Amino acid sequence: RSSSRKRSASAKAAAPEEATVTKRPRKGTTSGKKKPAGKKKQQKATKAPREKKAKAEERPAPEDEVCAEEPDEEELALGEEDESSASGEQEGQAAAKRRVAQPSKKARNVAAGDKEPEFLGEPVPADEARAKWPQRYQRGAPKRPEDEEDMKARVHYRSAMVDGVVYALGDDVYVMAGENEADYIGRITEFFEGVDKTSYFTCRWYFRPEDTVISRAKFVNDHTHDPKRVFLSEEKNDNPLDCIISKVKIIHVDPNMDPAAKAKLVARTDLYYDMSYTVAYSTFANIPSDTTENSGISTDADSENGAPVKTASLLDLYSGCGGMSTGLCLGSALAGLKLETKWAVDLNSFACKSLKYNHPKTEVWLVNFILRF
Repeated sequence: RSSSRKRSASAKAAAPEEATVTKRPRKGTTSGKKKPAGKKKQQKATKAPREKKAKAEERPAPEDEVCAEEPDEEELALGEEDESSASGEQEGQAAAKRRVAQPSKKARNVAAGDKEPEFLGEPVPADEARAKWPQRYQRGAPKRPEDEEDMKARVHYRSAMVDGVVYALGDDVYVMAGENEADYIGRITEFFEGVDKTSYFTCRWYFRPEDTVISRAKFVNDHTHDPKRVFLSEEKNDNPLDCIISKVKIIHVDPNMDPAAKAKLVARTDLYYDMSYTVAYSTFANIPSDTTENSGISTDADSENGAPVKTASLLDLYSGCGGMSTGLCLGSALAGLKLETKWAVDLNSFACKSLKYNHPKTEVWLVNFILRF
């Protein structure tokens, strides 16, 4: 900056001297004083790059430039958090995707009596199969197990035999996993023959604690989980029939069950579950015994529990579509009280029709304005 100021000052001082010597006539609006000054600026400008380069080499870099090249501690911390969150998401996605069993690589000794897996009994009637599993018989369904969508089926069955053991729909089984991995745990929901004439079964997966977000959580005082506890999910996958290893006994236990009774019940089974796990949102939810029938979850422990359940009738005034009373019934089930909405009253005909459609056992009354007085 100092050198530029000196050049401009010297240019202004030299301009009058040259003007008095040359005395060029004016042409238009152009001044003769500016041209010599411009020439001197150009002459000195040719020397400036060398001087600036030498001074730039001697001058140390400013602090701002150093900070721009090297990130501070806050940026480093934010970068580490982003990397950890990204790795956590990748682990969660891997835990969800890895639950596809691998085809059995072991060679079956047919001479020793081992038979190839096969379906038993007559196929499910076509009308019943299409009504129960419509996605399997739609056009354009994928034909290979590598595809994400549901595979296309030729026919469904209700049971199958693997290694001399008969398996039926609803059985809980161990499923072959990859190398150095614990066997998967699932509930059989389908037996079907694909369009590629390969035998498949569909599993609804159970998750161990280490297969969920719990594996990345930090515990205090060396907290550990019950090795018999698993979580039931809605995740399903299609697998080759020979991936089934063996049966496993899994029962449902009410989350509000007495600890002593729970310990006795769990001691007589291989595994148990009392909560569900949603992979997409990494969330857990209680599974009360009173709601397992409506949610599609079996109640293996209902007959063994034997605990009496209190039932109370409910009248829902200004019911609307019944959302409030339904939520109250679900919440009371957690406290061991079974509420049943037997009557509902509302002024809106559409709300009454909706409530009656969703709760056919409820007696719904559409009232007029007489009840206002």
